[in-house]
Amino acid sequence: MTASSLRDFFRPAWQAFYLKAPYQRNDTKPGSAFLLLLAVCAILYIPGFIQLSLFMNEFKRSYIDPAIYQLPVMEVIQGEVSSPVNQPFRLYMEEDLLFLLDTSGEIESLDESGAWAYMGTDHFAMYESELRDQIRRFDFEGVDYLMFDPLSLKQWVDRFYPFLFPLIFIFSVAGLYIYRLIQILIFAAAATIVLNIMKRPVRFDLLLPLAVLALIPSLTLETLMNLGGVYFPGRGWLLFLMIAGYYTWGIRAFQSRFDKGRGEAG
Repeated sequence: MTASSLRDFFRPAWQAFYLKAPYQRNDTKPGSAFLLLLAVCAILYIPGFIQLSLFMNEFKRSYIDPAIYQLPVMEVIQGEVSSPVNQPFRLYMEEDLLFLLDTSGEIESLDESGAWAYMGTDHFAMYESELRDQIRRFDFEGVDYLMFDPLSLKQWVDRFYPFLFPLIFIFSVAGLYIYRLIQILIFAAAATIVLNIMKRPVRFDLLLPLAVLALIPSLTLETLMNLGGVYFPGRGWLLFLMIAGYYTWGIRAFQSRFDKGRGEAG
């Protein structure tokens, strides 16, 4: 894609703020509006993603890495766990019990440990979420030899940590895009009903691209307010009314093209 074609692709996005032209334009590519929405969602998510990345890096440096270095060396020999440290061994993250190791039999399960993760005589178990309603367990039966040491764990974390960022970005943008699509479908359905009542119907498939354009100014303002930490009662209503206002303006601009055509024909 050349710079010129890229500029043409994004032109409706910024023109939607102040011109009727993008709303009046009859797009010969129905899917381009939804592709534009996906691109806008991805671009507007970038500042928030940068903030999230900085937070994750700081959290890893301040909490994850020190916690890994505090872990003892643990060996699995013929399916049984052993470690040279005094047990039960407890690892805290601030005031929360993060990990407990006990191969003495004093504490025999994750539930008894009170920790987020537990290493016993023959298995490792951890909670899958903060709700602690689901447990994932790994049994060492049949394992001849396996060693856990801080240096190896740190290297493993550092190796796979960078892959988290593209996954987070992709899934976050996909979630935002689906959410905005639902918004657009609701607005288009409501507009279809209102326009039919007013005896000025517009096809549903033509209303969808108009809703995409009407959503862009609100999305931009919401992103700027999030970056500036601007939150106040009624913020959601303000954004909703902004979408509704632009959508109404856009539909009227779209209809005016046909009204003008009929007037000239008359």
